[in-house]
Amino acid sequence: GRVQRRPGLVRSSDDRTGPSPGPGPGAGAGGSGDPSTGPTPTAPVGTTIPVPSTGKPGAVTSLTARVTGNSVALNWVNPAGTTGNRIYINGVLRTNLATAVSSTTDTNAPSGWHTYNVTADNGSGEGTPSNSVTVFIQAAAATTVPTSTTPKSGGSGAPTGLSASVQGTTVTLTWTNPSGTHSNHIYLNGILRTTLAAAATSYTDTNPPAGWHTYNVTANNATNEGPISNSVTVYIP
Repeated sequence: GRVQRRPGLVRSSDDRTGPSPGPGPGAGAGGSGDPSTGPTPTAPVGTTIPVPSTGKPGAVTSLTARVTGNSVALNWVNPAGTTGNRIYINGVLRTNLATAVSSTTDTNAPSGWHTYNVTADNGSGEGTPSNSVTVFIQAAAATTVPTSTTPKSGGSGAPTGLSASVQGTTVTLTWTNPSGTHSNHIYLNGILRTTLAAAATSYTDTNPPAGWHTYNVTANNATNEGPISNSVTVYIP
């Protein structure tokens, strides 16, 4: 796995164009999503995206993506002789289209960073993968982490020094709590992942979903939840 620190919360996707950690928010050759800079994901090793083969179709070209909420609209150009298409997300088959099309919408994409590819099928089999587009899907706004940079009334301060390490599909987080911490909340892509009933300085997430994900931690005292920690972003293959 790969780990990157970056400040701030999970950010929203919209229809603006431009690059981001992968490509940026809105349509375009790069994709769409978070407006900040960051890592560019690639398909993980050992995935099911095919290799070119003689007699099979050429590559799908000009793949683009646009994000609206948790829907991703994909558009592309098929090579001659295409009779069907396959859509891949993070290197794993997402859907198989029995007839040749030049667009589709993934209407329930998971939150986080995701990379799409498209292939063409003909009577001889599956062709070469298209270019990649990377998008960011924001978690539901109603469940995002606190946005305050100062403690709530009577609340504790923010945890500091949050860091992450990845081993396979396991993420280990470590941090330093402010004084007076009674418990902690762990957030994944802005959604509460778990509550630690007693103050802790580490947590292991043993089964996060594949793709890019951002973690934050908050501290609770006897009165209230404090502001968020720094963010760390990890890639799960």
